[in-house]
Amino acid sequence: MVKTKTSQTPLEISKKDTSKPCPKLLRRLIEVVNIIPPEIELEAVSLMRPDYSRYDEWIDGRYQQLESNLEKAKEQLKNLDHKKARMKAFLEHEASQSGLNLEPLSVKEVKITIFLDTFRSYLRMPEKQAGMGTEHKRQAIENYNRFVTEREKLRLLANSKNLIGQHEWYLPMQGGTKTVLDKDGNIQIELDDFSKAIKGMEVSRIRECLNCRRIFWAGKSNQEYCTKRCSDSYRSRKHYGETGKQKRIQKAQQKEENSKGQL
Repeated sequence: MVKTKTSQTPLEISKKDTSKPCPKLLRRLIEVVNIIPPEIELEAVSLMRPDYSRYDEWIDGRYQQLESNLEKAKEQLKNLDHKKARMKAFLEHEASQSGLNLEPLSVKEVKITIFLDTFRSYLRMPEKQAGMGTEHKRQAIENYNRFVTEREKLRLLANSKNLIGQHEWYLPMQGGTKTVLDKDGNIQIELDDFSKAIKGMEVSRIRECLNCRRIFWAGKSNQEYCTKRCSDSYRSRKHYGETGKQKRIQKAQQKEENSKGQL
């Protein structure tokens, strides 16, 4: 008798086929928000404009605030303990991505080279302000504010998987569309780049690495770490941490027994 294959349910198929590549737009977005370590707090540049101010003077003031925010980020970077497991994992990952050798650099040089220089480059901000036009400054401010908001939104999505399966949720995200006046004088509504990147995505695959806290796309449904290195590092640290705890408990118990025996 020939056995016929039974048809599989969609649930059984989904359990076997759990690998899914990250879409290009979302992958680029995740790469960008991971430029700055998650421990660094960034404030958006205020765009409130007094009625009496000239446009160029107003932009100059906003740009000075942007420079001030970067200085605050620099101070936070200096105060971070780069030897902590999460920070070390983040540093090693960014160094491997940029081809940077960490060995000959001091802690300060590592942080500034990997993070601030890369961030300024993304914002299109030169080291010296001289020669920058008003529109160039405006674009840098827009890039910075977009980075801050998109970073917050992705972290919100990475921590919203517990909402799945309950009912429809409206996520507190501002923006999402662009209003465009086309060449024929017609108003068009378009999705912004962030909305295009996340539209239709499985939110459960946008996650925060348990080891270094980087945002990443879980290609496999059971993936909890952004890389194998982070997985090995976290498991090793957890194993030796638990082993050390057990040894301390045993040592304390042995000490207590010895003290009782001496009475």
